[in-house]
Amino acid sequence: MTSRLLRKENKVKIRRTAWYVMALAGVAGLIVGALFALFTQNLPVTLLGANWLVPALLILVGIVVGVFGWQVHRYVKGDLPSLDPQRAFMTLAFGKALEIVGPALMGWYVGQLLVIAVHPDSPWAQHTMVECGVAALASLVDLIVGIVVEHWCELPPIDGPENPTVKANQKRPVADAMQKKEEQVKKKSCHFPSSRNN
Repeated sequence: MTSRLLRKENKVKIRRTAWYVMALAGVAGLIVGALFALFTQNLPVTLLGANWLVPALLILVGIVVGVFGWQVHRYVKGDLPSLDPQRAFMTLAFGKALEIVGPALMGWYVGQLLVIAVHPDSPWAQHTMVECGVAALASLVDLIVGIVVEHWCELPPIDGPENPTVKANQKRPVADAMQKKEEQVKKKSCHFPSSRNN
């Protein structure tokens, strides 16, 4: 994926975040979160769960990045006359960051939730499970926002080497040379030297 906005900035080329990168981030968060819960659940001071401020901040970050991404999308569609390339670049960077941080945090809270769910009888465990569930949903929202924003910031190549027209033009001289050579071979095969009568 090459963005017109980014070509103005040193012709930067950025590719889509692969699905397996997001999956690995989620799995890593899940493992670390579960191990953290296993080793800290019996401490006198609880370190598990999430303050209600955490999911609120996650949702707020998703909203801000989504709004900026929508502005880039409007510029891409031609509805916005101008946009600062640096702002567009930062919007794309934040979107890609959410694609990594979102699944990692979601795995972190789901890992804790799974460990606590083994003993769901105490009020503390039930409250912490609710906190982890809400935080995991907020992280999922951030992941979705990141994917959407990355899609909004994407443009088909215009003048880069991967442009279909550029590729066709690059291949054309070779095709023309081959066609010319074939014509020359046909000419030679059809040309017979005239015999002189002595």
